Amino acid sequence: MGVSFGMNTPSTNPSISNSITVLKPVDTASTLTDSTKVKNDTLKNDTLPKSSSVDTIAKKKKHFQFGNIFSNTVGEGSNPNYKAPKIAWAFGPGVYYTPSTSVAFIIGGQLFFDEMDKKSQSPKFPSIRSKHAEIDSLPLDSLQKKKNAAISKRSNLLMGITATIQKQFSIDLNPEIYLINHRLALQGFFRFGYWPYTFWGIGRNTAESAQESYDQIFGAVRVKAAYEVVKGLSFGAGLQYYWYNITKQQKNGLLATGAVYGAKQSQGLGIILSGRFDSRDNNLSPRKGNYTSIEALYNTNTFGAAAPYWRIDADLRHYFHISQKSKGIEHVFALNLVLTAEFGDKIPFQEMAQIAGSKNSRGILVGRYTDYNMSAFQIEYRFYYKWFGLVAFGCFSDVGRKFIDVLQFEMCTYGVGIRLKPFKKLPFTVRGDVGIWKNKPQFYVGINEIF
Repeated sequence: MGVSFGMNTPSTNPSISNSITVLKPVDTASTLTDSTKVKNDTLKNDTLPKSSSVDTIAKKKKHFQFGNIFSNTVGEGSNPNYKAPKIAWAFGPGVYYTPSTSVAFIIGGQLFFDEMDKKSQSPKFPSIRSKHAEIDSLPLDSLQKKKNAAISKRSNLLMGITATIQKQFSIDLNPEIYLINHRLALQGFFRFGYWPYTFWGIGRNTAESAQESYDQIFGAVRVKAAYEVVKGLSFGAGLQYYWYNITKQQKNGLLATGAVYGAKQSQGLGIILSGRFDSRDNNLSPRKGNYTSIEALYNTNTFGAAAPYWRIDADLRHYFHISQKSKGIEHVFALNLVLTAEFGDKIPFQEMAQIAGSKNSRGILVGRYTDYNMSAFQIEYRFYYKWFGLVAFGCFSDVGRKFIDVLQFEMCTYGVGIRLKPFKKLPFTVRGDVGIWKNKPQFYVGINEIF
């Protein structure tokens, strides 16, 4: 380490030994005292030589890694002095083109509040999730050192910002925060933007030729808190506010006639009551377990809403997992059933049940089918090999004026996709899918699995 140690030994040279005629006694106690004093002074004054290899290691410059642009966790495995960040993050840019937006630029990312998760662990509120009780009771640093340990709930903020050369933009924030040993969940979203949309009318039998475009300024905020009362079972309540203002309509279109409620401007405030059962192994990249959520929204007639209405949403998911750890391969089969029913006379068409989009029925354009009731049943197979993955999916869905109508599941879409996991220590997945409906493909890019 740059400092050499040795010991004095008796000389074997006869001439030297013969020349010593008088041996003085050595004061051992004094020698030890002086030696200890020197050592203490050395440590106290920190007088290690500047050329010491210890200093060389400590002062070694960090080498720039390209991946650090996209995440602050890159390179941690090769750095012995790495300290986990209080807030881990991952971001990535993207570019795409559609006829309505022209060229669009997007940046999406996710924040992980690991330090907050660590501090939220309290012995006053012990975890009641027996499957993860031992893991939840350990400090976060210990969890990261456990090879096979996984955090069942991880606080995070998913975000996306999009802008186009047509001066359109949107901001989307989706927080998911867990407190009190993961028993209290705070969830919601914030959305705001100016964006073009397409409207085909209300119902299952609307014609493709009936489409009309419109531009809209929109805003929506949701806040919900849920508490786990027994293992996996939570009950919650919250509020939701929305606001829509259509700034541009197609002349002679259905929206321009005013026959559809919400064709000009609408807003509303709703009260949320929910129940949920969750036995998934984790909340971000589930491999196994079940998830069932039932939510009731009562939209009041405040803030200028013409009339109150009810909305009931049910979301059921099941995952089962086959692992080949020796080969680094994982197989996941995921099932998802979504049902929506609405009751009321004057519901803004933007708040009515819809199929399509990135949530279900990939392949059908967003807003293509809208009505009071909706159903979607999805089946997805996911193949993961280390940081790379492939998926295949299919979806049966329907909309209708009556709830019994949507149980026919008349519409069928299917497709394939790829998955990339660029950061080893983060459950952050880049998703790319192509969905097909009536032999026409639609492309989707996003973050993490849709369910």
